[in-house]
Parts: sequence; C-alpha cells; structure tokens
Amino acid sequence: MRPSEVKAGISVADISAAMYALTGVLTALYERERTGVGTSVEVAMLDALGEWMSQPYLYSRYGGSPPTRPSPRTAPTGQGTAPKCSSGCRTSVSGPRCAPTCWSGPI
Repeated sequence: MRPSEVKAGISVADISAAMYALTGVLTALYERERTGVGTSVEVAMLDALGEWMSQPYLYSRYGGSPPTRPSPRTAPTGQGTAPKCSSGCRTSVSGPRCAPTCWSGPI
C-alpha cells in the first residue's frame, strides 16, 4: 500500500441506519399484527450515527480521558487478527473460497 492510500473502514452509517430500519420494520409488523393497521418507517443516517456516537462522546466528556485508538493488530478490520483455518485462510474474511475446504456445512 502506498503512503497516499488509505484503507477504507466499515460503513458505520449504513450499518447503523439498517439496524434502526430493521427495528422499525419489526415494530411496524408487530403493530400491524396486533391492531390490523400498518405504519411507515423512516430512518435518518445522521440520527443513527448520532445515537451510536453518544457513548464515546459521554465517555470522553465525563470519563476522565478520551478512549484510546486500537492498534491495527487488534482492530476488527486489521490484517492478521483472524484465526487461520486448516487450509491457511483467514476464517473471518476468506468467505466462499475457503468454505469448501474448511467447512462441511453451515455452522
């Protein structure tokens, strides 16, 4: 990797909005089952991110010191952190190309 290139992180905005959308859809389905009346679901990505960032903000504001950043060796997206399977693939990132040699079926 060249110094000017940066490894992209995970899509936190997409993931957080999808989580709240799923919760909204499940709530709407439950409400429709209970009352017979449907409802709409709206999710704003910025609101979802704001909710997810409240814990780090409050920790750094009132916890005495800001949280430390993990090193690339311990970060969830860091290379070399996932265990290797019997064929040498990194089990959490290898996907389908590793599955036929490592797993006999769904886990």
